[in-house]
Amino acid sequence: MVAKRRLEAEEAEKERLRNSVRDLVQDQLDAVDAADLKIALVPFQAEPLRPLPAYRREMFTAFLDEALEMAFQSWPPEKDLAPWDNKPADEPAIVDAACGTCRGKCCRFGANSHAFLSAEFFQFLHLNDPTLTADTLTEYYLSHIPDQSVDGSCVFHGPMGCTLDRDMRSDVCNDFICTALAELSAGWVGGEPAVLVGEARGKAGAMTSIDRDGQTRAIDKLGELGRPSDA
Repeated sequence: MVAKRRLEAEEAEKERLRNSVRDLVQDQLDAVDAADLKIALVPFQAEPLRPLPAYRREMFTAFLDEALEMAFQSWPPEKDLAPWDNKPADEPAIVDAACGTCRGKCCRFGANSHAFLSAEFFQFLHLNDPTLTADTLTEYYLSHIPDQSVDGSCVFHGPMGCTLDRDMRSDVCNDFICTALAELSAGWVGGEPAVLVGEARGKAGAMTSIDRDGQTRAIDKLGELGRPSDA
């Protein structure tokens, strides 16, 4: 009973947020009837940014050295890597918009798994681009650790999400779809205007509009709603 009441209270809070956003952004979305405007809540990464602790950098560097040594010691690879493709397939515009609005809530799963990188993945990269040697890969990954990263998350989780290029991320990171994103994508009709709200603790952390043509833009009115950090 207590859990049910808590869920009901959380849903009521989210509905209040949807209605507040609808009223707030209407003047920015020309020719869109408020009744037709879809307001979709997605997760939002609200943890603070901090310099990466030295021990975590050392742990990642040690992992990287070991994984690259394994990758190139056993070259050519015994496993057929040709079918692998870590580049994400074309996705609906709302998927990219939702992930950009969220800013990496799922990236925390990469904290203890070293961004899901592996010796096999490094072999795949070298197979597709022979210029990506152990030295160049070491330089690339270490240089992409941001000065400020999300506390307790992946070492590559910067202020706006992952600092790695898409084709240098693991297939796990490129293929993962959270429950909220799967539901949003399944229920969205192309050409349907929407506002995506990154929600945490009942408040908006970021907002993105998507128009009938699939064009997106950030909406900067968060001060009027209160940010998650104000909670």
